Amino acid sequence: MTSTSVNATEAYYLQLDSPSFCRIVELMLLFDSDSISTITVFASNSHMSIRPGDIFVTLFLRSDLTSFHWALTICSGQSGNDGRGKDDEGGGRNKWLKMHAKNTHGGVWRYECLELEGNEDGVLEDASVLIQIGNLATTELATTISQMDTLFREIPHRTDRIDGGRKTKYDCIIWLRMAVRKLMEVGILNLNLSSPMNDSGPDSGGKGVGVVKLEEECRMYGEGFLRIQKGKKKEEDRIMLVKSRFLTYAVR
Repeated sequence: MTSTSVNATEAYYLQLDSPSFCRIVELMLLFDSDSISTITVFASNSHMSIRPGDIFVTLFLRSDLTSFHWALTICSGQSGNDGRGKDDEGGGRNKWLKMHAKNTHGGVWRYECLELEGNEDGVLEDASVLIQIGNLATTELATTISQMDTLFREIPHRTDRIDGGRKTKYDCIIWLRMAVRKLMEVGILNLNLSSPMNDSGPDSGGKGVGVVKLEEECRMYGEGFLRIQKGKKKEEDRIMLVKSRFLTYAVR
């Protein structure tokens, strides 16, 4: 795999003139005292590290170019294989699922699960920032995804008391908080958070922990992407792949 790496105190997208490099940036922030960032730009013909079962908090840049729609996305396999996450020797494109709360034209929120296909590099093309938060067991991937879909359909489209209740406007981010908590409660997702159910709401006077900490991390990456993307047209979008600091295992 051909790559170019650079260490810096801030995250910058490397503008490379060579067309042999793809528009994929893998950014790994090390949350230590030195706050060092490692940026790797992979060659377009390289095999990306995204594998079936990888699950991400994904930010989709809106048309205003200043905000994001939030969703959970899963690499669900490759086109041409048996759908269980086994490698496809034929080199099929990655298949993706986008699971999120959608605000309809009538202002009514509803859950939606979409089947999508990745681009030639295997990445979800319309995404702007993908923050990997885990990997689902590929041996029973279809069963796990079905279980997740059932859980997500049970999530009420209102802000729970833990997130501020009626004082906090319901949106796709509130839905994502509840979705991540559900996955942690049933053991599908394992994140190194102090407690997924110990998020201090606005009325507690304390600083949020647990899932709110994950949200804060995702917001930071989103803000970084907007700085990188500033002044560029929508069709010039870059895609940032990020590994969350709350992962509890060595990401492949």
